[in-house]
Amino acid sequence: RVMSFHGAKVVCTYHPASVLRNWEVSPLFESDIKKATLLINSNGTPSVDYQCMSSVQEVEAMCKYLKSKECFSTDTETTGYDFLSDKVLCCQFSSQKAEGFCVPLLGYKAAEIWSKKEKAAIIDLLRDLMQSSVEKVFTNAQFDILFLRKLGVREGPAVIWDVMLMHHLINENISHSLNEMIIENCEPLFVSNHLKISQQVREFAPSNSDSFSEVPPDLLHYYASGDADATIRLYYNLRPRLRAEGLEELYLKLTYPLMLATISMEERGITIDLSMLKQASAILHRRIEETEKKLYSIVGKEFNPRSVVQLRKIFEKLNLRSNKLTKKGNVSLDKTVLEQLKSTHEFPRELLTLRQLQKTISTYLDGRDGHGGLLKEIKVDGRVHPRFFVHGTRYGRLSSSAPNFQSIPQDPPEIRRMFTTKEGWKFIEADYEKADLMVAAHISKDSALIERLKGEDFHTDTAISVGLCKKNKKPTVLVNAIQQ
Repeated sequence: RVMSFHGAKVVCTYHPASVLRNWEVSPLFESDIKKATLLINSNGTPSVDYQCMSSVQEVEAMCKYLKSKECFSTDTETTGYDFLSDKVLCCQFSSQKAEGFCVPLLGYKAAEIWSKKEKAAIIDLLRDLMQSSVEKVFTNAQFDILFLRKLGVREGPAVIWDVMLMHHLINENISHSLNEMIIENCEPLFVSNHLKISQQVREFAPSNSDSFSEVPPDLLHYYASGDADATIRLYYNLRPRLRAEGLEELYLKLTYPLMLATISMEERGITIDLSMLKQASAILHRRIEETEKKLYSIVGKEFNPRSVVQLRKIFEKLNLRSNKLTKKGNVSLDKTVLEQLKSTHEFPRELLTLRQLQKTISTYLDGRDGHGGLLKEIKVDGRVHPRFFVHGTRYGRLSSSAPNFQSIPQDPPEIRRMFTTKEGWKFIEADYEKADLMVAAHISKDSALIERLKGEDFHTDTAISVGLCKKNKKPTVLVNAIQQ
């Protein structure tokens, strides 16, 4: 991130020694150095043609022009991140480098700037444009499409290219943010100007929770047009690379359809049974109280289980040793330390239980002190709308947030029961067992691996074959650890 310090621009990055110890962050470090170089050497502004539409007739002419192209980029700027309650400030488009059209829908502080008749006409024009046979390009299509759908502007059958997902297919190990992608792929003068404009916008909306409605309209519209321009530049840079690396078919046959599915999943959401949520919360709060009493009994007095200072003194008193230090040089009492010590004493075992219970409540139930948790994720329609990320991991799997829908606890069972369907509908839970191993067996044609996968317990069979345990004997702690 670029920050200001006494009038100077500061690029926050990794310490070189940290890069040497963890080589995976080297692309990020390289990107930061490029960013700093661009800021130092940037002179002047790029020659661009950015236009802000000020009448229905101008929007109509823009739409006619874009429908004559082979593709165009689309982007939105909004008052926030919740497609159900936040509003679209403007939509922007570009069909070629250095071009940008901005269609403002709301003004400063989200004030209405069009009559009802004019706004309806503009929405109709945008709907017709998005339904056209011209291919569309987005950066993070999932976000923009949900906001456009809320406006009543649904995408047509033409292919949608998401440069973020294209970039992820080419290199999954680096950042896919718009700024990072243009630093890597676009001309220095354009990049330095875009970073400067982005920084100016952030002065009016410094945190991710701040609304862009506070940004002066002229600045917002220039910035928005720049986003559309950046997106089309990235498309024309990444599409040939995608084709050259044999990844275009993968995008069209897997990534793109999966993206559309996850958008529909987020749009639909899922109903929460609040009475079941309260039941699960009451059960876990009761367990927390019981676990705290056990800890007090072990120590012989009450203490604050959240206080690391008090816990260190207790560990010292119980002669429990941690071989791990924090960054500040203090004794660490994190999960890995407690896992190592839980078999030697009941205190770390019960403390682990307490922390897991507290995490479950804060993540999936009512949060801490009634704030946060799943309650804060329930939207105006009474449902949660978890977001699924096609590019969220390095291992070809989906990830999700708000909440993390792929690791919902099974204990107590009331947690899963609070997710409900309408009458006549059912949930289906499916999982591919040993999928990675099966893929490895298919590619390698290893007969021993194939036969072992046909057995009842792959990991125990493997442990037997390498002498970690004997047949018909209970697996060792090491085998159980390997399975986990």
